[in-house]
Amino acid sequence: MTTVDKRQIFLNEGRITIEKKLIYFRKRIRLISSLRVLMALMAIFCFYEYLNLSQNWLWYLSLVFLAGFIFLVRFYFKFKDKFALELALQGEYEMEIKYLAGELPNLEHEAQIELENHPFAQDLNLFGRRSLFHHVNRSFSNEGKVLLQSDLSERQPLADVTERQNSLKELEIHPEYILKYRSLGRGMEEKGPKVNDLIAIWREEPLKRISLLLRIIMIVGQLFVAYALFQLIFQPSVETFKVLNYAVVFNLMVTFSQFKHLRKQQLLVSKLSDSMERYANLIAHLEQHPFRSKALTEQLNSLGTSFKASQSLRQLSAILNSLEQMANVFVLIFLNGFFHYHLHRLHSLAKWKEKYAAHLSQWLQVTANFELYSSYANYVQNHPDFHWPTQSEMQVLKAQNLAHPLIPATQRVANSFSFDDFRQMILTGSNMSGKSTFLRTVGLNLVLAKRGLTVAADDFTFYPFQVLCSMNPSDNIHENTSYFQAEVIRLKGLLDSINAERTSLLLLDEILRGTNSDDKKEGTRLFLKKIAQLNCIGIIATHDIDISNLSESAADIFAAYYFESTVSGGNLNFDYKLRQGVCLTPNATTLLRNYGII
Repeated sequence: MTTVDKRQIFLNEGRITIEKKLIYFRKRIRLISSLRVLMALMAIFCFYEYLNLSQNWLWYLSLVFLAGFIFLVRFYFKFKDKFALELALQGEYEMEIKYLAGELPNLEHEAQIELENHPFAQDLNLFGRRSLFHHVNRSFSNEGKVLLQSDLSERQPLADVTERQNSLKELEIHPEYILKYRSLGRGMEEKGPKVNDLIAIWREEPLKRISLLLRIIMIVGQLFVAYALFQLIFQPSVETFKVLNYAVVFNLMVTFSQFKHLRKQQLLVSKLSDSMERYANLIAHLEQHPFRSKALTEQLNSLGTSFKASQSLRQLSAILNSLEQMANVFVLIFLNGFFHYHLHRLHSLAKWKEKYAAHLSQWLQVTANFELYSSYANYVQNHPDFHWPTQSEMQVLKAQNLAHPLIPATQRVANSFSFDDFRQMILTGSNMSGKSTFLRTVGLNLVLAKRGLTVAADDFTFYPFQVLCSMNPSDNIHENTSYFQAEVIRLKGLLDSINAERTSLLLLDEILRGTNSDDKKEGTRLFLKKIAQLNCIGIIATHDIDISNLSESAADIFAAYYFESTVSGGNLNFDYKLRQGVCLTPNATTLLRNYGII
């Protein structure tokens, strides 16, 4: 049994277990719904009979049924929450099952960060449909997606790639933990203002506790209500109802005197209550799992050690949710009429803000960081045939059986190479033979290695080169820039990026293709001689086989490699294997003839 088969078995067994739980929860929810309706009807019936017969025992019985109804309502929503969580978890399992079958998830795959003039993101298809980001991304929040995109496109190497690998190795062996974390956050995609922006606005808005005088007035009103309720329960009468009504009206007047302040806070936090509950669940999930790796442990420690961040966030969520209920007229009048509910909640919000508001952004950042780790660890789990690369302090790049990481395993063709004896690889080959794919194979695997992930190779040793590409230049009608001019500007930018501090890896595909053959050939030759003097290594794909002559005049710098094509029965065949030497079998005429163009 292969490691891929084990992953599929784990996912299928998990899905079956969840389906059984969903059946159980559906039955319980239907039962509780029926009992809830029965309790409500019995409470109404007993109260009606009490009004007709004036029997106190009917009054007490109606209260018992009412309490049972309230209990069942709470129980119902508890089961609904469990059902929703299992349903979300089922979605995560199905997402990975479909991924292993070749179907990419229906999640965000376009870049949300600025990529203009980025040295490799566009050339390596880092973002977009069926891109590396599309394969890796399992984020559920805007912050998580932006963080993942920024990390994948980061130009600077990790401070400690080994520590990143250790963190992913630790998460890799806990697939249930990762899937549960994702299910807790799924659905947080924000269509309006971002949570961090809302929090920043709320933190800047002043909020003071309820004054001592107002609290004394509130206590007086609540004592009147308590007295009236006590009399109503044990000695019900019309006069007692009148006293209760007066007390309720007084309390409502006190509450509505602060309505403007209440309404302002309610509008500020109206979109945060559900998000805070989700964040509380996410952090509680993190708090339950002790980590050993340095990076993950530091993330947990940043949540605070003197208090539990999850409990604090649940307190905030409960407060915000209660303020949301101001939109319910019944709740607004009933709860505030009896005990100034929303004034108490406003006071609690002020105390919470004083104590924890400064930590809020950090807590949310931790959840986004774990989104990043979860996406990466999930990618590692989905590719058990990939291997952990080795970072070297020496300027080395060598690979054994390196393949394109985004091509299905059954279609990949692997190649081996090493930059031990040269610095610039001149790559020739006929059309469609695999030159561009090889450039992206090297570039994407190096990006994966630099971010601490596994790569599509049996062995991959690398120095964290700065990746610089020129593969898909395009004109710019808005800036009145021609195709050739755009490419020249691109090449100039790459040269300016090469520095003495860190060696670069240049990946160039058929440069200067916007000019005539002789001019292109001479320009390419001079450009290669230029970069030979700079702090970089590179792979330069070209159709001009004469450029390969540089490997003879400067063998310590240039080496010639090629991809071959053969013709059999009038059809072109490609094996996509890298060979040392120069391609001498052009195929343009054969391709045109096969497509019926000539």
